[in-house]
Amino acid sequence: MKGLMKVKIEIEVKDKNGNVKERKVFQSKSWVKNWIYMLNACFKYGDATLKNTNGDDVVYKGSGIVFDARAGDGEDTKGIVVGSSDAEWDKEQYNLQSKINHGTAAGQLLYGSETISGAFDDPIEPYFRIVRTFTNDSGGAVIIREIGVIVRNAYDTTENLFLILRDVPESPITVNDGYAVTIRYVFSITY
Repeated sequence: MKGLMKVKIEIEVKDKNGNVKERKVFQSKSWVKNWIYMLNACFKYGDATLKNTNGDDVVYKGSGIVFDARAGDGEDTKGIVVGSSDAEWDKEQYNLQSKINHGTAAGQLLYGSETISGAFDDPIEPYFRIVRTFTNDSGGAVIIREIGVIVRNAYDTTENLFLILRDVPESPITVNDGYAVTIRYVFSITY
């Protein structure tokens, strides 16, 4: 199909020595309802009422900062986030079911800084990537069962966070102690 927007997820688990232990690539099919309302608000430079990541009904502004997914080192509230729940996808979701927090305690991962590439003008499929690496220093294995993207919307003095994608991989991703997992969301359009 031409003109189709696609989102692919690439996952790579590396051991303490940087050796690749597991690779997965699959298509994301999991936009949540927030996404279409956000896009509509941006096109009309208007507002929409959405559920933020706390589950509160708040105003999303299609002006100001509309889709900020940049996340710094240790920031686990936006950008690519991971969780431990394998609950089925639901269009009404507004946050991960059970987010894995940043840290070194049992069941936690260290959230690295996120990078967002510029758009690549590929002749067949122009694309850009959002990439984040998570490192396990918890002393035990951490299992990822859900992955999502959260964006920030800010205007005046108001700021809210909104989930736009949530995916549940077919099989969980085990990140052993000392291992790291890199997750890439690749957004593209086919010609």
